[in-house]
Amino acid sequence: MPLPNEIYASLESLSSVEEQVGAETYLGAETGQLGSPLIKKSAKIMIVDDEPICIKALRKYLRDSGYETFLTTNNSSEAFAMMKAASPDILLLDYMMPEVDGIEILKMRYHDAEIIHIPVLMLTASREGSVKVKALDLGATDFLSKPVDPNELLPRVRNALISKAHRDQLAKVNTLLEERVREQTKALRNAFEELKGLERLKNEFMTLVSHELRTPVAGIFGVLDLMQLGSWESEQDRNEVLRMARAQVLRLDRIVKDVQLFLDLTAGRISPSKQDIDLKTLVDTKAVEWAPLASEKGLSLNVVGEGALSVRTDPTLLAGGLDRLIENAIKFTEHGEVRIGYREEAGKIVVEVQDTGCGISEEYKSRVLSPLTIAENINHHKEGRGLGLAILERQMHLVGGKVLFESQGKDQGSVFQLVLRGS
Repeated sequence: MPLPNEIYASLESLSSVEEQVGAETYLGAETGQLGSPLIKKSAKIMIVDDEPICIKALRKYLRDSGYETFLTTNNSSEAFAMMKAASPDILLLDYMMPEVDGIEILKMRYHDAEIIHIPVLMLTASREGSVKVKALDLGATDFLSKPVDPNELLPRVRNALISKAHRDQLAKVNTLLEERVREQTKALRNAFEELKGLERLKNEFMTLVSHELRTPVAGIFGVLDLMQLGSWESEQDRNEVLRMARAQVLRLDRIVKDVQLFLDLTAGRISPSKQDIDLKTLVDTKAVEWAPLASEKGLSLNVVGEGALSVRTDPTLLAGGLDRLIENAIKFTEHGEVRIGYREEAGKIVVEVQDTGCGISEEYKSRVLSPLTIAENINHHKEGRGLGLAILERQMHLVGGKVLFESQGKDQGSVFQLVLRGS
């Protein structure tokens, strides 16, 4: 079975994400050009040093270079909480401080997934190599010796911010990609479920058709067997058998036509026409056509209408739909009447067929218009094609109408309506 459009769309969408990831990564690189005014203007710089004069000097160097936003503290014990709350773009951190030194702050940062990505420039007057090794092991980005030389400070801050900007951009792209992958995975899963559903529908459809064909085919074989024996009690008996054969052939022909019509409607191969239809004439004509069948079952067939009333729609689809409703009503009604009506209601045209038949149980109402509902299951004692109402529902949809029905339950009768736009 070929893949549905949803799967192709999902695969194409994933390809577009790959292109978007490449584009956004490139744009991220562009925003990180050396000395970018955008980075300087948006950067949030945090400075932690126990010497206020050092903080002032660092702020002056950076402000003179174009940076605008600073968070500072000379209390190292509150530095980690500030960093967590403010999430700066870079941290300038003194190594030697009372209470909590720079290494301890690095350790706390290192074990916190929310802020571990923040670059840290260590400020130290120590010349011990072990200090740098410790800081590097804990994720320090770079070092500056005290007293700080602005000629070293500015490029190191700039480079760290550029790296941070790239990292943030990649994180955004990664989030976008993950979200898109989740969406497409869901779409693929839904498409797969739809494929399984289509396979199930195909199998059920074939089962339904097989079920419906079996009865007339069996009847035809029975007639052929009788004809092969060639023995008849009378000419009347022979003619009755031939009549039965013809009835089964007609039934078989109608089933085949219904299947083809259902497939054409489902595939969109039918284009409706529009004509003005006199509903009184149509309903009266159908009442006359179906009166003999109703009479055979001892049913009365009555017409209830509002006199002259017309609707603009496809005459073949409307007449065929009305035939289906009347036939079903007579078939599933053993006593009482079948009533055909038409009226205008709230700007709509309603053509209605009401019966006093077996009705529809609550548990089956949701399945009435399903193409795979066999009437034997719904009405327990009658057999129908299972496609008729599904065909009718598609026909009405084609002309901008709909099929409605109501039943109070088993043995309570049914009302079916064709609802069309008013003229």
